[in-house]
Amino acid sequence: MNNIIINNVEVEFEVVKDKVFTNSLQIAEVFEKEHKNIIRIIENLPNDDFRQLNFEPSCEVRRNGLFDKETKFYNLTRDGFSLLVMSFTGEKAYKFKIAYINAFNKMEAILKEPMSEIDILIKQAELLKENQQKMKALEAKTDELHKEQLKARNNINRILANDKELTVIAYASLNGIKANSYNAAIIGKKAAKLSREQGICTGSTIDKRFGKVNTYDTDILKQVFDKHFESF
Repeated sequence: MNNIIINNVEVEFEVVKDKVFTNSLQIAEVFEKEHKNIIRIIENLPNDDFRQLNFEPSCEVRRNGLFDKETKFYNLTRDGFSLLVMSFTGEKAYKFKIAYINAFNKMEAILKEPMSEIDILIKQAELLKENQQKMKALEAKTDELHKEQLKARNNINRILANDKELTVIAYASLNGIKANSYNAAIIGKKAAKLSREQGICTGSTIDKRFGKVNTYDTDILKQVFDKHFESF
């Protein structure tokens, strides 16, 4: 991060992946413009490759009285800056443009200089950290995918191992039993009790909506539903 004074404003230049950036907040301050107008100019530009490469949206939290407020701004490359200030006229604006361009030139010249051994080590450390962060993100995604695969495999195995076991809702749906004619929780409790009495094992499966759901032998479910409707 490197700073320079333009129009009594400490302008901050940041280097990211060998590209030099300034930001719209400081441009507004230097050129004595309202930041909302700078934002409007940028966002009225065509949303093409040039804009995406040279105007990077960002935000920061700033204190506004008693409250913290999130402020949107843009990071700009030299090309983005040049396009933005093209319409700024007047002698003062001209001087500020020249000062900015000179600052960009200086920063880019520094980037082209051969790096010292310390700079090389720092760069390698930054790349290593970036790669580690990417690996952690990839591992997290892989772990999540693995969990989803295990859930799916568990469901498939349950079906293949015993096609006579179903959830209460699945059994009702397959047999045309209307959802408003029974209480799934009550039917499940009765099916679990009857399964224990008859020495028949119950199982479970993973449902996207409800998570882990119990399954019962279809003969058990038939007995429970038959008895349920006998009471009507």
